[in-house]
Amino acid sequence: MLSKAIKDKVEYKYGSTVRYPVECDALAEEISKATGRSISSSTIKRLWGFIEGASAARSYTLDTVAEYCGHSCFDDLIDSFNPEKLTDQTLTKLVASEIDETVILEMCLSDNISVQIQRSTPNSFKVIRSSSDELPNGCCISFSKVEVGFPFFLRLIDQKELKPIALAKVSGVTALKLIAAGE
Repeated sequence: MLSKAIKDKVEYKYGSTVRYPVECDALAEEISKATGRSISSSTIKRLWGFIEGASAARSYTLDTVAEYCGHSCFDDLIDSFNPEKLTDQTLTKLVASEIDETVILEMCLSDNISVQIQRSTPNSFKVIRSSSDELPNGCCISFSKVEVGFPFFLRLIDQKELKPIALAKVSGVTALKLIAAGE
């Protein structure tokens, strides 16, 4: 059976709590669809403690759950709960108006895409480093908030118009970090 913290993380990503065995069918389907890895509703029922099973879940199953939550493997998921690895600069949610010009916001949008932005005007941010083709270095964006586990909705500021964009649609934003400017 999974710990409450891990179940909470899965349910948060899923968008609903799993209180009854019948709800495991839809969760198994969602996890399989999101990860491309097969997981059965019986396995989910065992992980949630609705039915008894093997004393320990298989590594494949745990890695599948971790991948669904935005981590590369189960050890990485567990490490995300380690208080020694978290700093006061590691965030889960940030409202744009809370960011001042003295800090850089670093966002991981997937395993291989990261973006750093810095406030340039009261209503916009400049992309100062990006590995995303959709957000090239030097472009300006605006947004209201960014949250781990959710897509990042923003507007690309073009000279003629504001173009709405959604990034990290599948994985959601995987990490947020504030960095002092100049580091």
